[in-house]
Amino acid sequence: MKISNQSYPAIFPIMYNNIMRKKGLKRFIIVALFFVILFFAYNYFQTSKIENPLDNIRYISEEKAREVASANLDFFDRLRNNKIEDSTVFKDLDGNQSAYVFEVTDYQGKAGYIVIAASTRLPPVLYSSKNTLTPVGVAYKTMNHIASETVWSVADIRAEFIYLGGNEFFVKLIFRDGDELIEKYYLLGDVESVEVLKEELEQKQALYKKQAQEGVSAMWDEYFK
Repeated sequence: MKISNQSYPAIFPIMYNNIMRKKGLKRFIIVALFFVILFFAYNYFQTSKIENPLDNIRYISEEKAREVASANLDFFDRLRNNKIEDSTVFKDLDGNQSAYVFEVTDYQGKAGYIVIAASTRLPPVLYSSKNTLTPVGVAYKTMNHIASETVWSVADIRAEFIYLGGNEFFVKLIFRDGDELIEKYYLLGDVESVEVLKEELEQKQALYKKQAQEGVSAMWDEYFK
């Protein structure tokens, strides 16, 4: 079939316009994809520049923690000549130091205790109390109770102190029953202790490991000047 001289000029421009329209659409899609990729790449590199506090955690020595404790005794009566005495290190479930518990005394004797973070994961001062029975004292009270109801003595029971953030303190008590090694975990209250499951502490550990508040490192820098 022949195309007449009259119909050819009318068909060609239509085909040409369709082709150019498709090419223009392809160019638009390519350019749009390019800018989308460029946008996500920019955001990725900008995000990677943000400092993650978890990457810069420093551990605090007992000496430095004692210095921090001595500088933060305002919670206690200043007129009673408060002093920092014995310390006990608490750790997380992985065995990394997490807090120091310092006993505080005054001219009348025991005045309470102050808890200082053992790393820059948490703010320097974690907790202060005028309770003269420290978490460590509650742990030994628990050990004495176990010893009184069993064949073991306190010397047969090994204690590992645990802190995973907040105002809760724990102890892991280890002792033998024949050939079997028994491990029990206790939440240390103000006066008594309560046995808890290891799984509960593992959940707290998971949350604790994610803690690294922004600005905490700067709070610690004041003590390293």
